[in-house]
Amino acid sequence: MAGKSIYGDVSLVLLSSAVSSLTAFLVIIFVGKFLGTSELGLYKLSITIFMLTVLIGGLGIPATIIKMVSEFHDDAHLRDTYLTSGLLMSFFVGLLLSVVFYWNAGYLSTLFGMPDMTGFVKLLSLSFVLALPEQALLSGLNAIREMRQFAIALIIKGTALVTITAIAIVAGYGVGGAISAFVISIALSVLYLLHSTLHHFSITFSLQVSTLRSMLSFGLKVMFAGTINEINNNMDIMLVGFFLTSADVGLYTSAIVLATAFWILPLSVQKITFPASSRLWAESAISELSNLVRKSIRYCTLILVLVSLTFVFFSRDILLIFFSSDFLAASTPLFILLIGTVIRGSLAQPVGSTLSAVGRPDMLFRISLVMIVMNVALDIMLIPMLGIVGAAIATTISLSAGALLNTYLIDSYCKVALDWLWFVKVILLVTSILLAFKMLSDAVPLWVLSPGLLLIYSMMAFTRLLSKDEQKEIKQIAGRLLHFRREFQR
Repeated sequence: MAGKSIYGDVSLVLLSSAVSSLTAFLVIIFVGKFLGTSELGLYKLSITIFMLTVLIGGLGIPATIIKMVSEFHDDAHLRDTYLTSGLLMSFFVGLLLSVVFYWNAGYLSTLFGMPDMTGFVKLLSLSFVLALPEQALLSGLNAIREMRQFAIALIIKGTALVTITAIAIVAGYGVGGAISAFVISIALSVLYLLHSTLHHFSITFSLQVSTLRSMLSFGLKVMFAGTINEINNNMDIMLVGFFLTSADVGLYTSAIVLATAFWILPLSVQKITFPASSRLWAESAISELSNLVRKSIRYCTLILVLVSLTFVFFSRDILLIFFSSDFLAASTPLFILLIGTVIRGSLAQPVGSTLSAVGRPDMLFRISLVMIVMNVALDIMLIPMLGIVGAAIATTISLSAGALLNTYLIDSYCKVALDWLWFVKVILLVTSILLAFKMLSDAVPLWVLSPGLLLIYSMMAFTRLLSKDEQKEIKQIAGRLLHFRREFQR
């Protein structure tokens, strides 16, 4: 493991994350286009409840496995003990949740005023006993940086999800078929993970109460932070549904799905920086940790800005291709949301687990708490007045504030010493590109102007905002991405 390149692993994780995000996106399109807005709402709400429950029921065990196994990667017995403990806890908690949700599905659907949701919740309840162990197994592979098996598991799950969903919808099984596809995809992922993980770990039953206590102590702090953060990510959609109509929910969903589509990159980077940060902090390698944080933020910033500019320039075409003319009204909230998602995707997500890696998951909880209080207050105030535009404004302010606070704490606690002047240069470059687009859009055909401005941004960002060493590393990463097939053939 010592010889593995941190950023070399990103190509594999990025591929798998891209497949997962793309398949989830395709499922939303299938359900929305072929079943309608009401059915999409039922599907989205059911899956959201499931995912939030998995996060809470996970008790922070996945993050704990990553941290503990990474720090004790040279001690096979401790590695096996931590993974086994996490796996067993996940299984029994998942079994309990399956029973509870199955028998209380009716009460849950009554709470939301959607009686048709009862059957969908019962279907989903069957997979809690699989979903929680799945997260534990993925974390074990992540911790030892076996990213090839990690990537294959996500690709199997994503491919099965979109394939079975499409077949079920075409066959006329509706939302129930889409939910069943979700459950089956998790089962297939778990089967592969059990096979691959046992090649690197041994199941041991020499468990100690002190081990379970230490895992829960750390994990619960991470869980609280993650739960608040996930609720914050979904609160805007729930409040849009509460204050507005199902059509507004559909429009806002299309905007939020597009605005967060490129988060696959920073989240892929985070899967690598978390275990790497844990090891570097345990070894007191502060200089290397600072370098890791700075580069992760810089690379993600420049790439995400490029993608967001593409979305701005071609927003009309993108909405028409992925949805329909009925969704063109989502362009304004999309532009607003892009500001917040780029800031969070650049500053927070690539290194979002660094505070946990250095033993301060409580800080993440505080950041998430600030974000959700801000988001809910702004949503309640702005949605009744401005509709989905108000929801977009509230979300962007919340995402930006949380990202800046997270960056400040990492900078202060880990002594990263970020170059804030560098970010000013990025803002000036982006502002110049947008002004040029505004001034020239009436005189120059968009199919000429937009690619030209994107090329100018790319050249300026690469040559003016990156050092020679960073340029070389970017080229190496790009080379790995272009030849990712070789990784799977080994």
